[in-house]
Amino acid sequence: MLTWEIAKVKQLCLYILCGLPFAGKSSLARALAKAVSAAYVELDAINSERGLGLDGKRISAADWDETYRIAYQRIDGFLREARSVVYDSASFTRAQRDVVRAIAERYGTPSKVVCVEAPENTVRARLVQNRKTRLRYDVRDDDFAHVLDNFQPPEDDEHVVCYDQTVPIGEWIKRNFA
Repeated sequence: MLTWEIAKVKQLCLYILCGLPFAGKSSLARALAKAVSAAYVELDAINSERGLGLDGKRISAADWDETYRIAYQRIDGFLREARSVVYDSASFTRAQRDVVRAIAERYGTPSKVVCVEAPENTVRARLVQNRKTRLRYDVRDDDFAHVLDNFQPPEDDEHVVCYDQTVPIGEWIKRNFA
């Protein structure tokens, strides 16, 4: 383990990923969780565990509610155990981020929003490419449009750090979390 990784293990935090679909949130989230020895909570993984969203099938509102409930329960459990958490979700509205932040506040745990920036043309190209490669879950066109239309960039009071993808993930993590 690198010295900067060891130092971060001792600093409890909830990292809330934020960004458009196909922005690169999961790649960054997994690397961040490893670098800071944090638990990793991912909505796509929970849906997969539940057998949802496979083959482009629509996930009902009730199923999404249950997926979020499970995610929040896991975050709560890890924070109760005094473990840092990386929450991998689009968190595309302030209200969504506030819900997760409130869990951290119950434990007096600081939170940081990690916003992954990517231009719309880039995320659209990645969506199209993913439909060919099927390397990750598809995002339905109507869901993709909903996130684009309703995205609320994080505000300064949310303790934000933004990743614009101009440097490699590992180097960026080291610069921002060392």
